[in-house]
Amino acid sequence: MLAQAPYLATFSGILAKATPRPATQTRRKYAQVSKAIYNTSFNVLRRDSDGAGAVQTLQARLERIRARGWR
Repeated sequence: MLAQAPYLATFSGILAKATPRPATQTRRKYAQVSKAIYNTSFNVLRRDSDGAGAVQTLQARLERIRARGWR
């Protein structure tokens, strides 16, 4: 196959370092996780909350979502 498409050799290194998409990990909870990350980021950018506090709050929120399972 590499003889016909030598560019595929480049992908082996890329794929070896690949990480799963968040939707793969969070499954049906992806929308909740995405919304939590978006809202937290937005609040920090608007300076409605500080970064350190926002990260702690986000972590707690994500742990609550995950506690109920990703499925």
